[in-house]
Amino acid sequence: MGRSAAQTRTASLGAAGFTKAINTSGRHNWRKALALWEDAKAAGFGKDVITSSAVVAALAACSQWRQSLSLLQSLHSSSVQRGAFAYNSGLSSCVRAGVWKQGLQLCRAMHRWKIEMQIVTRNAAAALYREIGNWHAAIHSVREAAQSALQLTCISYNSIMGGGGNTWQSAFELLRDAHLRAVECDTVSCNTATSTAKDCWTSAFALLQAACAQGVRHDAVTIGSGTDACTLTSCWNDALQLLQTARGKDIRIDVLGCCALAAACEARGQWKLALASCRRSVEQGMGTDTALAGAGITACSSANLWEAATKIMFNSMVDSSLRVDVISFGAALHACELGGCWHSSLRIVELMAAVGIRQNVVVLGAAISSCRWASKWRWATRLQSEAQFQPGQVLFNAHMGACASSSQWKEALTCCFQAECQSLVPDSIALSTLATACGSRGYWALAMAVDQRRGELAEWQVSDETSLGALVHAMSNSWQWPFAGLLLAQAGKGGLRPDAVSLQEVVGACAQSGAFSVAIDLLRRTREFLHAYQQSPNNVYPRMQN
Repeated sequence: MGRSAAQTRTASLGAAGFTKAINTSGRHNWRKALALWEDAKAAGFGKDVITSSAVVAALAACSQWRQSLSLLQSLHSSSVQRGAFAYNSGLSSCVRAGVWKQGLQLCRAMHRWKIEMQIVTRNAAAALYREIGNWHAAIHSVREAAQSALQLTCISYNSIMGGGGNTWQSAFELLRDAHLRAVECDTVSCNTATSTAKDCWTSAFALLQAACAQGVRHDAVTIGSGTDACTLTSCWNDALQLLQTARGKDIRIDVLGCCALAAACEARGQWKLALASCRRSVEQGMGTDTALAGAGITACSSANLWEAATKIMFNSMVDSSLRVDVISFGAALHACELGGCWHSSLRIVELMAAVGIRQNVVVLGAAISSCRWASKWRWATRLQSEAQFQPGQVLFNAHMGACASSSQWKEALTCCFQAECQSLVPDSIALSTLATACGSRGYWALAMAVDQRRGELAEWQVSDETSLGALVHAMSNSWQWPFAGLLLAQAGKGGLRPDAVSLQEVVGACAQSGAFSVAIDLLRRTREFLHAYQQSPNNVYPRMQN
C-alpha cells in the first residue's frame, strides 16, 4: 500500500525535526505530541533516544503521568533504557501529580537498570519522599547527590528544608551550606526556613539576615512570616521595621501582614501604631476584612476608646458589609466596659442577637460589668436571665457585683443563693461587695455572716484587707463602732494594715456616738502601729497591741 502525502511530509522531518515538533506542540497539546511520536515510529525513528525522551517530557509537562509512565514501559530498546532524561521527565510528572508510589517505583527501576542518577533525579526522589513524610530518606537522597559530586541546586535544598522535626537551627545550617557551595537560594528557601522559626522571633530574624546576606529577595510571604513571629513575641518595633523594609523594596503587604503588625503593637500598648497600620492598609486599597476590623477594634479597646471601637464595628458591618465575629464584638464590649458606657454595651448585645452571633461568657460578662459600673443592676439581671447558655461563676460574680454596687443587697443575696444551688462558689470580691451592700443598709450582722461564709472559702480569697474594709464599712454605717474597733484591733494583731478609709470610718462612728476617748486612743495606737512599720528593717507589719 502506498504512503499518504502526510506520511511522506512527516518522514522528511528526520529525527531532529520530529524532536523539535514534539517539543513545540507538546507544551500545550500532549495528544498532538503522541500523534507525532506515532509518525516518528512509522518513519523509523522510534528508537531514537532524544525523540522518545521529548515525548515523555511533553507528557510530563502536561501532567499526563499515566501516559508518560506507560510510554517508558513500552520503550524496550537498550539504548533508550540507558537514557536518563526520559526517566527524569517521568519522575517530574509523578512529583507534579503527587503519585509518590509510582514515582518511587520508577526510582527503583532506574537503580535496577543502572540508569544514571542525575541531580534532577535526586531532587525528584527527595520530593517524593517528602510527600510521604519520610524526611530521612529525602535528606539521604540529597546527601547521596552531594557525595556523588553532583552540583546541588536550590531545588535540592527546598526539597528538604522545613521537614518534619526540622528546627530553625537545621534550616540555618542548610542556608549556610548552600552559601558555601555557591548555590543561590530563592525566596521559597527563605520563606520555608523562616516558617520553622515562627515561634521565636529572634531565630526568624537571624534566618532573614542570613538570607539577606546571600542576596535572597523577600516577598510578601517572607514579610508575613516575620510579622507573625513578631506578633507571637509582641516585638512591635521589629514588625514595624520589617514592614518599612517591605515598602522600601516595593513589596505589597497583604491584609494579614497589617493585622499581624496591629496585633504586635496592641500587645505592647502601642495602640496608635496599631490603628495607623489598619488605616494605612485601607488607604492602600486592600479593603477591610473581618481580621483587619477586629485588629482595629482591639486596638481601640486597649486604649479605652469605646467610641472609636464601636464606630469601627458599626461601619464595618454597614459600609463594608462584613460579618464581624464574636472576638470583635467582645473587644468592643470590653472597651464599653472600661468606659462605663452601659447603653452601648446593650446595643452591641442586641446587635449580636440580630445578626445571629451566639454570645459567650466573655461577651456577656463584659456587658454585665459595664452595667455594674453604671449601677444599672436591673439591666444586669435582665442580661443574665436572657443568657443563651448556663451561667457560670463569672456571670454570677458579675451579676452579684452589679446588684451589690447598687446597694441591692437582696438581689445580690438571691444571686449568691442561686449560684450555690448550681454548685458554683462566688469569689472573694463578690462576697466582699455583698457584705458592703448589706452593711450600707444597716444589716451589719448579715454582713458578718457573709464574711464568715467568705472565710470558709479561704482558697478563693484575694486579700484579707478587702474583707476587713467591707466589714468595717458595714459596722460603721450601722453605728456598731465597738465591733468595728474590735475588728481593727484583731486585724492589727493578725499582722494586717488597716487602710485610711477604714480608720476614718471607725473614728467617725466613734465621734458621732460621743466616744471621743476611744477615737483618740484608736488614732494614737494607729500612729504607733504605722511608726513601728516604718522603722522595721524589712517593712514588716508589727502586731498591734491590745
